[in-house]
Amino acid sequence: VIISGVAAYGLDEKWLGRKIDDKCIDDLLKLNQKVGLNLAFEGGEAETLVLDGPIFKKRVKVLDYKKEWNVDSGLYIIEDAILEEK
Repeated sequence: VIISGVAAYGLDEKWLGRKIDDKCIDDLLKLNQKVGLNLAFEGGEAETLVLDGPIFKKRVKVLDYKKEWNVDSGLYIIEDAILEEK
């Protein structure tokens, strides 16, 4: 799972495309303590994209992307991707 869009105080362009893993959760917890970021992104916005999961027959592999940032929000736009075998 990656973060594909943000519009919440404390989240900047570096979060776009970031994999949600243990380190990401730790960083979100720090932001919660620092700026009060809601971990469920309530009161702001964050979008996610699932690239692989146990019920998927194939996984999504991102080949090309761009980040669009506008003052305090942004999108991770996938321009090319393939489905690959697990």
